[in-house]
Amino acid sequence: MNALLIQMKRGGFTLVEGLLSGVGEDILPLKLEVCGVFEEGLQRLSQGDFSIVIIDLDIPGCNGLEAVHEVRRRAPAAAVVVLSSVDDDAFAWQAVRQGAEDFLHKKELNRTLMIRSLRYAYERQRMAVERSRTLSDLRLVIEKNSEGMLILAADGRVLFANPEALRLFDSPAEALIGSGLDGRIRTLPDGQTVEVWVGGQMHALAEMRRAALTWEQQPATLLSLRDITQQKEAEARLRQSEERYRGISELVSDYAYSFRIGPDGKAHVEWVTDSFQRITGYPLEEALELGGWRYLLHPEDVSKMGRLRERAFNGEPGSDEFRVYTRSGEMRWLRHHSQVLRDPENHTPLVFYGGGQDITDRKLAEEAYQALVDQSPQEMVILQAGRVVFANQAAIVRARLFREDVSQISADEILARLDLPLDARVDIFRQALDLLDGGYHLRRELWVSRSFGEGSEPEAEADEPPSRRKAFLAPNEAWVELVVMPIDYQGRPALQISLSDVSERKRAEQLEQTLYRISETVNLVENLDQLYFAVHTIVSDLIPADNFYIALLDEESEQIYFPYFVDEFDSTPEPQRIRRGLTEYVLRSGRPLLATPEIFDQLVAAGEVEQKGADSVDWLGVPLRRGDGKILGALVVQTYQHNLRYTERDQDILTFVSRQIALVIERKRTEEMLRDSEEHYRTLVENIPVGVYRTTPGPEGSFLTTNPALRQMFGFRNEEEARQVHTCDLYAHPQERKTFSDRMLAEGAVTGVELLLRRRDGSTFWGLVNAKVLYDDETGLPVCFDCTLQDITERKLGQRQRESLAAMAFALRETPTRAETLTTLLDEILVLIEADIVAVALLDAFSSEVVIELARGAQAERLTGVRMPLNESTIGNVILTGKAYLSNQVQADAARMLLPEAAAEMRAVALVPLLAEGNPIGALFIGGRHTVRGEDFQLLRAIADLAASAIQRATLAEQTESRLQRLSLLRTISATISAMPDLNQTLDALMEQIVSQGQADAADILLYEPEAGLLRYAAGTGFRDPSFQTVALRLGQGEGGRAVLERRTVQIPDLLRGDGHLQDPIWLDVENFRSFYAVPLIVKNSIKGVLETFHRQRQLPTPEWTEFLESLARQVALALDRSELIQSLMHSNEELSEAYQATIQGWSAALDLRDKETQGHSLRVANWTLHLSRAIGVAEEELSDLWRGALLHDIGKMAIADSVLLKQGMLSTMEWEIMRQHPVYAYQLLRPITFLQSALDIPHYHHEHWDGSGYPEGLAGEAIPLAARIFSVVDVWDALRSDRPYRPAWPEEKVIEYIREQSGKHFDPKVVQVFLGLLEQHVFTEENGPDPQMMADPLALLTKIL
Repeated sequence: MNALLIQMKRGGFTLVEGLLSGVGEDILPLKLEVCGVFEEGLQRLSQGDFSIVIIDLDIPGCNGLEAVHEVRRRAPAAAVVVLSSVDDDAFAWQAVRQGAEDFLHKKELNRTLMIRSLRYAYERQRMAVERSRTLSDLRLVIEKNSEGMLILAADGRVLFANPEALRLFDSPAEALIGSGLDGRIRTLPDGQTVEVWVGGQMHALAEMRRAALTWEQQPATLLSLRDITQQKEAEARLRQSEERYRGISELVSDYAYSFRIGPDGKAHVEWVTDSFQRITGYPLEEALELGGWRYLLHPEDVSKMGRLRERAFNGEPGSDEFRVYTRSGEMRWLRHHSQVLRDPENHTPLVFYGGGQDITDRKLAEEAYQALVDQSPQEMVILQAGRVVFANQAAIVRARLFREDVSQISADEILARLDLPLDARVDIFRQALDLLDGGYHLRRELWVSRSFGEGSEPEAEADEPPSRRKAFLAPNEAWVELVVMPIDYQGRPALQISLSDVSERKRAEQLEQTLYRISETVNLVENLDQLYFAVHTIVSDLIPADNFYIALLDEESEQIYFPYFVDEFDSTPEPQRIRRGLTEYVLRSGRPLLATPEIFDQLVAAGEVEQKGADSVDWLGVPLRRGDGKILGALVVQTYQHNLRYTERDQDILTFVSRQIALVIERKRTEEMLRDSEEHYRTLVENIPVGVYRTTPGPEGSFLTTNPALRQMFGFRNEEEARQVHTCDLYAHPQERKTFSDRMLAEGAVTGVELLLRRRDGSTFWGLVNAKVLYDDETGLPVCFDCTLQDITERKLGQRQRESLAAMAFALRETPTRAETLTTLLDEILVLIEADIVAVALLDAFSSEVVIELARGAQAERLTGVRMPLNESTIGNVILTGKAYLSNQVQADAARMLLPEAAAEMRAVALVPLLAEGNPIGALFIGGRHTVRGEDFQLLRAIADLAASAIQRATLAEQTESRLQRLSLLRTISATISAMPDLNQTLDALMEQIVSQGQADAADILLYEPEAGLLRYAAGTGFRDPSFQTVALRLGQGEGGRAVLERRTVQIPDLLRGDGHLQDPIWLDVENFRSFYAVPLIVKNSIKGVLETFHRQRQLPTPEWTEFLESLARQVALALDRSELIQSLMHSNEELSEAYQATIQGWSAALDLRDKETQGHSLRVANWTLHLSRAIGVAEEELSDLWRGALLHDIGKMAIADSVLLKQGMLSTMEWEIMRQHPVYAYQLLRPITFLQSALDIPHYHHEHWDGSGYPEGLAGEAIPLAARIFSVVDVWDALRSDRPYRPAWPEEKVIEYIREQSGKHFDPKVVQVFLGLLEQHVFTEENGPDPQMMADPLALLTKIL
C-alpha cells in the first residue's frame, strides 16, 4: 500500500516512522512517503495515488479539522488517519465526521496501536468504497433485471420502476412513478401470486417478493414481480398432455416408463411400455427383482445413470447414452432421457418420466464411421466442454501430436495447431452455445498460411492472401472449408470441427468466375478501350499484372499494334513491322512462352528473338486464338522484381483465360464493326432520297418507322405525325391499300408496284413500291411490312409530254443565240401546258433587278421588258429562295401586289426558279384564267431544269463569242498599230474596227494638245451628225474632259436617266445614244487623250466590258506613244545612217583611188552579192550587213604598202604572204566599230576555200560563213574579168569554166549552182551595177527592220 505521512521530522525521522521501523511487509505491506509541511503534503496528494493518508494536526500550516476535510476532498478513496496532541473525545468525533477513519492521541500511541489503526482504517475505507460500488451495481441490476422491480415509499408511492415493471403494467414511467398500486395489482390467496390489472382487465400473473431497503437515505420497500403467466399456462398444458404422453409412448418402438414419487420420496412404477421387455429380454417384474437398472447397466455406466437422474430431480432434464446387458448376454446401447414433473404449488417432484431408444445399430455405424473418419484426408476433431475428445489421423498429423496427447490438449490449442487463425477460433467459441442449442451448422471458407513453426500463432484471416491473390496461392498457402456442427458424442453434446482443403475448388471457382466476368465484360463496356482495361483488371485478379499489354496482329499491313499497354518503364510502342521480339515469337510459334532470364538468353543465342524495351525478370506471353484457331494477337505480362516470379501454373492460368479473352475481344471488335455498319446503314437510310418505312399489315396499316425522304414525300413534319395517320389514307384510292396488303400476305414480297398516292396537302404523285413481309420467329405470323418508295411522278408523265420534253431539249440545243433560245422555250411551253401567257424572267445582277426578257401569249407586250426590284417582287422571291410559287386564287393572294400588273389580273399563276449549277438565274412564269394543275406544275419544274441549262448554255456561248470577238479585236488592233506607221491611218482603222465589230455604235479619239490645253477630235466613226469632228474640249469639260481630268473611266449605262452631265442634247435627240463610256489615254503617267464609245442600246458595265474597254484604251495609248517614239527614232536614224553611209562610201572611194586597177570593183561586187544572196534565200534584214561587208571586203589592203599593193608584175613569196594578211587587217580595223560588227564575215573570210586551202584561217565547208562563200564567187567572177598588172582580163567563157571547175574546191557547189543560174539571166553585167535604191535610200531597209 502507498501511504502519505504529513508530519514534521524530529532528530531525522518522524514519530510514525519510528513506530513503524522494523515492521515487516507480512505484517503491514506499507510504502511510506513523508511530507513535513502541510501545503507540500496537499501538493503531493494531488500528484500521487495513495491508499492511506496520515496527517498530524500539529504540523505547521495545518488549520485543524478543516485540513481533514481538504485531504478527504483531494483523496476521496484513501483512508485518512488523524494524529493529534489534543485529548478531547468531542474533537476526535468531529475529525471522524469530517472523513477520518480513525483518531489517535499521540500520548497514547504505540506500535501495536499504530499498526492496528492503519489496518482497520484501510479496511473500513475499502469496504466503504465497495459498498458504494455495490449500491451502484444494485441500481444497475435492478434496472437490467428480467423481473419487474418497483421501489415503494412508506406511503405506497412508486419511487422507481425498471423497464420490465413498466412492461408488466403496460404504462410509461411518468404515468406509474409517483402513483400508488391500488387497483393495479390483486393478491391471490397464496399471498405470493398477484394479478396485474390494466384497463379493467387482468393483464398478467406474477410471483411477488418483498424486501426492505434504504433508498436515497429513506426507508423503502423493494417489490419484485416475476411474470409467470406463460409458466402457469404451460403447467396447465402439461397436465393435459401427461395422459397423451403415455398413450403416445405406448406406440413408439422404443421403451418409456413413469415413476410416481411418494410423500416419502420413494419412486413407485406406474407404467412401462412393452418394448422394454423386447429390448432387454426381461419382464418388468423380473428386472425389478434383480435390481432394476443397476443390474442391467454396464458397470462403467451406473454412475452416469445416477448423474442423469440427479440432474432431472434438480430440474435439468437431459439425456445420455448407456450400455445394458440383455437376458441373452448381448450388450446393447440405449439413449436414455429423464424428466421430472413437479407440483406447481410447492415444486416438489411428483412424477419421474423416463424413456429411450435402442441405438445399438447407430453406435455400430458410428464406430464404423469413426474408423472411416480416422482415415479421411479431412482434418476432424470433436470438442466437448472445451476439451478435445477425438481427433482423426489427419488432424493429429497436422497438429504435430501423438494420439495419446489428444485428450491432454485444449480446444484452442489444437485449433491453433490446425492453422486456424485467432479470429476464426474466437468465432467458433462465441457461437458454440448457439450451435449446440440451435442445432445449426457453422460453415465458412477461409485462407490460411501454413508456414509457421510449432508454438507460433497463425496469421490473421484476410480477404485475400498477402503475398498473392486468391487464384494463385503460394506453396504454404491454402483455402480451407471450416465446418462446425453439433453432434451427440457418447451420449453428450459435442462439436465436430472439420477442415477440408478446397484450394483447387476455389481456384476452379475463381477461374469459372473469371470466365463469367470476361463474358459479361462485353455487355458492360461501351468500346474496345474499356474492354482492354477490364481485361487488365481481370488478369490482375489472377496473376501479378502491373506490367501488361495486348498486342494485335494486322494481317493486311503485316504490322503489330498495341491497343493497350501499361508498363513501369516503357511507353506505348508505335505500330511496327513484324520483327524478332518475344511478342513476335509467340505469334510465330503459336505457343505460350515463359521467358525467364535463362530462357531469354537461350532464345537470343539461337537467333529467335532480339532485345527490345526494358529488361524484365520474367516475361510471360500467350497467343490470343479465335474460335477457328487463327491467332489474333498476344496477351503479355512481365515483372521487373526478382522477388516476384511467374510459374508454369501462372502460364496455365493465363493460357486458360486467354481463349475466352480472345473470344470477347473478337466479339467486341465484331460488335463495333456491326455498330459502324448499322450506323452506316442508319445514315444511309436517313440520307437516301428513297423513302424507307415500315407499316403494320392489314387494310388500314399504320407507320412504325419512316425516314426523312418518305416524310418529305408526303409532307409530314416529323415521325410522330406520320404514326398518327393510316397508310390507307395516303392512297389516292384507299381501297387499293387492302389489295396491296392482301397481295403482300399472299406472296410474302412484291417489287415494282406502282401506286397513285396522296400527299398531306391533297396533291397526288406516283410512287414505286418494293416491299417484304417480316414474320415472327416463334409463331410464324406476319409482323410488319418493310417497304421502299420512290417518287416516279416524272416517269409517269404521259408519253406525249416526254416526247415533247425530248423535242424541246433538242430544239433548245439547236438554237444558236439566247434570243432564239428564249423564243423556242416559250413557244414549246405554250404547246405543252394550257396557259394564257408564259414568260421568262432573268436576274440582272448589276442592277439587282428582275427583267422579263420575253413573254408569249395574251398581255405579252405588257410584260416584256418589265423590270422589278429583286427584293420587292414575288418573282424575285422565287429566284432568291429557289422555291416555286403556285396560286390558283391570285385575286385572294396577298402576294398579288408583288406580281407584275398584267399577271396580278389573272386567276392562276405559277413561278418556277431557273437554277444553273445550283445558282439562280431567273424564273419561268405561266398564268391564265384556268387552274394550274399539279401535273402541269410538275412539268413546268422539269422544263425549268432544261430551260436553265439551255439559257445558261446560250448565255455562256454569247459571252464566249463576245470575249473571242473582243480578243480578236484586240489582236487586230495590235496588228494594225504595228503595221501602220502613219498615226492618222492607225487611229481611223482603230475606230472602224471598234464599230464594225459591234463593240460600239460610235467611237472617237480626242488627242490632248498640251500647248493649247485642249482635247481635240483626231479620229472617229459611227456618228450621224458631222459636228462631232469639230469637238475641242478643255480638261474637265464634258464627260470626256472629266475622264481625263480625273484620270478614270467614266461610265453612264443609261443616258435616259440623266446620269452624267451631257455637253450636247444632240446625243439623245439626233444620235439616240443610250449609254456612254470614256477612258483616258495615259501612258507613262503622261496624258495622250481620251477614247469615247457611244451605244444606242443599253450597255451594262460588266467586268468583261470594262476590262475590254480599258485594254483597248491601253492599246491606243501605246500606239500613240509608239508613233511619237518612231517618229523621233526615224529622224535620228536617218541622220545616223547618212553619216555611216557616207563613211563607208568614203572608205571604199579611198581604196579605189589608191588601187586604180580595182576602181569600181567594190560597188559592183557589193551589188552582185545582194542579187546572189536574195536568190539563195538570205533574209532581207541581213542584206544590209552583206552589202556593207562586200563594200569593205578589201579594206584591209589599206594596211598593205604601196610597193606591194601597186607592184607591176608577179609578187614574190614574201610579198604574197604580206598580201595574204589583208583579211586579218580588215578584221582588226572593223571589229572595234559596233555598227559594222555584223558585217565582218566577208572582209575576214572571203579568201577561205571550200576545201580548206584558203586563208587566213584555213576554214572548210560550211564552217565558212555563208556570206563569205557567196561573196567569194562574185569576187572571183569580177576579178578574172578585169585586167591586172600581172595578167590581162579573162573571157567570160573561161571564167565560167574556171568557176565550174573550182566548184567543190574553191567554191561552195550550191552557191556556184545558183550563180550559174543567175548568170544565164544576165544578172552579173555592168548594167546591173550598184543597186540605186540601196545607194540612194538605205533608210528604207532600216525602217522595215525597226
